[in-house]
Amino acid sequence: MNDPDERRAEIISATRELFREKGLRATTYGDVATRLGITRGLIYHYFPTRDDLIDAALAEFTAEIVDSVARWDAQRERGHVRDALRSAVGLIRRLVHTNDPFAEDLNNPDNARVYALFLDRVVEAVTQELEARTVRAYADAYGLPISHTHETFLVLIYGLIALLRARPEVSDDVLFDIAWSTLHLEEPGEEPPSQLPSDGRAAAAEER
Repeated sequence: MNDPDERRAEIISATRELFREKGLRATTYGDVATRLGITRGLIYHYFPTRDDLIDAALAEFTAEIVDSVARWDAQRERGHVRDALRSAVGLIRRLVHTNDPFAEDLNNPDNARVYALFLDRVVEAVTQELEARTVRAYADAYGLPISHTHETFLVLIYGLIALLRARPEVSDDVLFDIAWSTLHLEEPGEEPPSQLPSDGRAAAAEER
């Protein structure tokens, strides 16, 4: 293999496989070299430091998460704001409580520094993706009910992730209400559940 981009991608792929198998802290340049049948020197050529290699692996992981957000946006039904938000809540829950061993290993206290960097990268990238697609579409249809859009989404996404990590049992209804009220969303002809009195919410549930 002579193409530098292909070789770089191959090294990152092998690194991610080893992170899943052995964990982030236990994986060495030697492990990656052995997996690929290359020298450690070649890996150092592409990734001079361990942090460079970890950063490249996290960048790919982040890109996959952003792709999942883009797919959610493409599949959501336009004009059904409540349904879209509920599916977004489900997506966030799946991303936080994933079965990916690499993601689980990032939650290890020994990897706290790497996890913090990864979280910052993911939240920023997802926020930018939402602003470019979902927020723009909503603003075109209904206007934009919030100011400081970027900062609001950062706070909301960080908060939902923290809540799901601290209280995995929290219901989707609670997450939905938090997001709806934070973003001041509206759906023509329908009041959000959090704005109905308790008896009204029960009646609405019975009607459905």
